[in-house]
Amino acid sequence: MKRLIIAAVFVLTACGTAENSTPQVASLQTSGTTATGAAQPEQQRARIDDTPEQARARSKPYGDCMSANGMPDTKEEAAAMPAEEYKRLQPIAFAKCEHLYLLPPWEYDKSNPESLDFIHRVVECLRAAGAKAEERPAGPGEQQNSWAYVGDNSHIGTLEGMELTQRCEKESLRK
Repeated sequence: MKRLIIAAVFVLTACGTAENSTPQVASLQTSGTTATGAAQPEQQRARIDDTPEQARARSKPYGDCMSANGMPDTKEEAAAMPAEEYKRLQPIAFAKCEHLYLLPPWEYDKSNPESLDFIHRVVECLRAAGAKAEERPAGPGEQQNSWAYVGDNSHIGTLEGMELTQRCEKESLRK
């Protein structure tokens, strides 16, 4: 996970001649400010309890950045873009926008000491509803703990599974 570090550097320089002996101070620049002083959006963290509108707003800076770097905005634009062009542009755009990509919800972040307890509660909820699921702690190089549906869950439709997942995640937040 990238850490945003706020660094302040104060540099005093004596510039000028006898006619202009006013010292100049370098501008204060943080990770959220560009050299021109324009604020940069900070990396957001996804939230389990977000409404769809909140989730869209939270991911908008990343989407805007990807769009500004040549990636399509809509499914139609993506379908119209040649696959070779997409494959060429996508890693370039992502490298420029990665700092805006949503971090996983804190409940799944492997640096959260309570993450595995949360995932255990989610899996218990899913199993109580008749789903087959298992916990998946983060492996080497992975940023988040997770869980997965396993085995035959054909008795649960796709939409029902999505709704069950959301319900179990939200219920598990409250415990």
